[in-house]
Amino acid sequence: MRGYIDVVRSTSACVHFVEAHEVSDDLMEIREELLDAGIRCAYIDCRKISGSSMSTCEVVALAIDAENAPYGEEHWIRLLDDMISLSRKLPGLVIILDHAELLLNLDRTIVFDLTEAFLVQMHHWLGKNKPCHLCFQMSPNPLVGEAFAVQ
Repeated sequence: MRGYIDVVRSTSACVHFVEAHEVSDDLMEIREELLDAGIRCAYIDCRKISGSSMSTCEVVALAIDAENAPYGEEHWIRLLDDMISLSRKLPGLVIILDHAELLLNLDRTIVFDLTEAFLVQMHHWLGKNKPCHLCFQMSPNPLVGEAFAVQ
């Protein structure tokens, strides 16, 4: 699986590491399909993240419109709790981290902690047959921001 093709599906292949050349020209159509299905798209430009674990978690929480953010201590646990709550309310969720290579180069632990928090709660979405995806756009492609930055 490459790019964003399967983000409208509920699948266990839910964490994507996407390179610029894997972004297809039909990304706007995929975005429209997500919007038509009511699937929330949370776009995060990693160039605007300060790099601490807590601030990264807060940025993600705000982007997904989490109920209990900002979190403070035990932020990853609180994020996954909010994502579980969202699985009861939303028809789906796609989180896009654009320029994710910057975050990975800054502190790999943040990326691993975010991925772990995401995967721990993932079964709540799968059990309801709702799509939930975490997409790391590893190398820049302007189509990603054009498609997802504006809601």
